[in-house]
Amino acid sequence: MGRLAVSETFSNGSSTPDTSTTYTYDNRGLRVTETTSGGGGETKEYLFDLNNPTGYAQVLEEYLAGALSKTFTLGHDVLAQHDAANGNLTFLYDAHGSTRAVLNTLGAIVQSYAYTAYGTMLTSATLTGASAALTNILYSGEWTQPNGQQYLRARFYDPSSGRFNRLDPFAGNTSNPLSLHKYVYTQGNPIMGIDPSGEMSITFTLPSLLAWSFTVASLVAAVGVPAYHAVVSSRQILLLNEIRNNARSMAEAGIITIEQELEIRDKAYLATSALLGSVANAFADIALELASNFAYGMLFSSVAAVASASLTLASATLTDAGGVIIAVASIPVKHHTILKSALKSNVKQVLYRVPLGLHVGPFGLHSRLARSPFGYLFPRRGWPMVKILGEVGRQQWLDDLGEAYKWLELNYPEYKKIGGGIYNTYLRAVQDIGGVAGLKPI
Repeated sequence: MGRLAVSETFSNGSSTPDTSTTYTYDNRGLRVTETTSGGGGETKEYLFDLNNPTGYAQVLEEYLAGALSKTFTLGHDVLAQHDAANGNLTFLYDAHGSTRAVLNTLGAIVQSYAYTAYGTMLTSATLTGASAALTNILYSGEWTQPNGQQYLRARFYDPSSGRFNRLDPFAGNTSNPLSLHKYVYTQGNPIMGIDPSGEMSITFTLPSLLAWSFTVASLVAAVGVPAYHAVVSSRQILLLNEIRNNARSMAEAGIITIEQELEIRDKAYLATSALLGSVANAFADIALELASNFAYGMLFSSVAAVASASLTLASATLTDAGGVIIAVASIPVKHHTILKSALKSNVKQVLYRVPLGLHVGPFGLHSRLARSPFGYLFPRRGWPMVKILGEVGRQQWLDDLGEAYKWLELNYPEYKKIGGGIYNTYLRAVQDIGGVAGLKPI
């Protein structure tokens, strides 16, 4: 897998290492043990929590020579640490997510930390370095070794050089050339970005195309408190969009499965909807744009329009964002009951009209069918429709597609109530295209 297996440290020009650390990994690629020889060698083992609110695998327990030595409390960040020597320690983070201090149970600061932009720890009479820190949760809230290097799951990162120790397993996104660099950390922008996976940078702020000359104070004065809240929400929505786009690129590169991509995109959809509910108001013309093109990019430009304030529209009618979501979700859109990619180019088909809320997103028929027992009927990476038709057989594929729509109606009755039912529409479509004769030849 190309992961770091051995790390050695040298001093005073010696050719013999002072210490040598060996790492092992589980089948998910997570570092589960590290054994250090020299300087009082020891073996540490790590138990990971894979399903925690941070969204990333986090160390839950650390074992030293087989005995439990540390436990961690997890929330949306790693909140606290407990060990026998220091008791309970609570982490105090800055806006970048880096630990700036640890507090004891009385709320007193036990240690303080500071960092350069790329994460090298600064030391002084009042600032502690990585080698003496009471915790490994340091720069950007991630696991930092005593030598200052960070374990970021897919790779180790060296803050002193601003580079990772090996090639990026993620190929990058061609629409974002900076992501194509194989070693650089956060695309060269560590102040505004983090990389908890070791595979992709996550940027905190709005892209340059949405940059404004407003300060927070002038924003509030110009467009009021609701618009300021829209800016805050838009930052989070943009982050979700970046994650969503990267998930598609990772699936195309074969790093994650199509099912994993769908899960990521569905969660982003749900979180985006929730954030939209916190945007106090939206201009009526933005609502119309949303209605005509309900896409993440449009959501961002819409929120930005509220924030950057076309002040001449200040008296425009405001629409509750939650109402916009409901209205957009009910707009009928066309769905190809017989997959368009399976038909001959000159064959027409009946279109099934389904509300947008039941067509896309986590509750849409595409996601539901992809996760159903009939997921094999639909195109995916490396399996174009012609190949599927060849493997399944054209008549069998057509019959199984009907069973898939029956399954959809049985498990989600809403598809039976709309337009006479999706299965009945399927039957009419099969008749209109002439059955197998309307499908592409194998």
